[in-house]
Amino acid sequence: MDLAHEKFGKALLYNDIKNMRTKINKQIGCLEELLHRLRQTGTVKVLQDNAGFVSKIIFARNDMIDVYHKFPEVVGIDCTYKTNKMGWPLYQFVVTDGFGRGRTVLFALTRRETFADIKEILQTFKRFMVDTSKTLTFTVDCATAQMKALKEEFPSCNIVLCLFHVCKAFRRKFPNQLVKKWLYGMAHTRSYDRFWRYLNLISIVDAEAGAYIRRYWLRTRKYWAASCNRFTISMGNNTNNRVENAHRHLKRYLRKGDPMELTLWKIWR
Repeated sequence: MDLAHEKFGKALLYNDIKNMRTKINKQIGCLEELLHRLRQTGTVKVLQDNAGFVSKIIFARNDMIDVYHKFPEVVGIDCTYKTNKMGWPLYQFVVTDGFGRGRTVLFALTRRETFADIKEILQTFKRFMVDTSKTLTFTVDCATAQMKALKEEFPSCNIVLCLFHVCKAFRRKFPNQLVKKWLYGMAHTRSYDRFWRYLNLISIVDAEAGAYIRRYWLRTRKYWAASCNRFTISMGNNTNNRVENAHRHLKRYLRKGDPMELTLWKIWR
C-alpha cells in the first residue's frame, strides 16, 4: 500500500488490492500455462528430483542472456528467502555492467541448497549461456556448497568470498575488540607483510583465535584476503553488494505468502 501511494500518489483500499489480485491471477493462469508464456521471451528449465517432484525452476529472459554476454567477466551469486509460499530460496546471478551497476542474468528457485542442487543450477547456467569461457571470477558468500560446486563446474575460475560475510563470521566468533580490528585488517590490507603482522598480533593477544584462523581460514586466504587476491579480476566486487541490491529491489514486490505462479510472474515482469 505504501509503495502504491508513493508511486501513484493515492491510497489503495483493501478491495482495490483484492480486485488487483483477482485480475493478476486471471492473467497468469496455472503454472504450466505461465511457464509456456515465459518460454516465449526467454529460457526456462524445470528440474525434478528422483521421485518426480519439481525441485528447481531456473529461468532467464533473452535480454538477460544478452547482458551476460556483454559483461561475462565477473558473476555474483547469492540467494534470498521469504519470497514465496513454498519457502524456496531464490538465487540470482548478477554481472556488473559498464556503468558499475548490477544486472541480473539468471534466476533460480530451488527447494534445497545442497552441493548437488547448486551444481545442477550451475550446469543449467552454462547450458543457458552456451559459452561461459569468458567468465573469470565468481563472488559468493561463505557457503561451502557453493564453493565446492563452483570448483567442480568452473575449475579455472577465481572465487572471491564476500568480505562482508567473512568479517561478520569473524566478529561472531571472536568478542575481543582488538582481535576484531586486526581480523578486519587481515581481510582488507593489500600488503602481504601486513597480513602476516596482523595474524601474529592476534596470536599474541588471543592464542585460541590465532590457532583457529590458521586451522580454518588460512588455507582459503586467496578467496578472502585482499593481499592474496589483488591480481584477481573482480570489477571492484569484493562483496556481494550488487546481488544484495538486486534482492532488495525484487523483494519490494515479492511476498512470502505468494503462490509460486505469482512469484514467477512478478519476477518475470
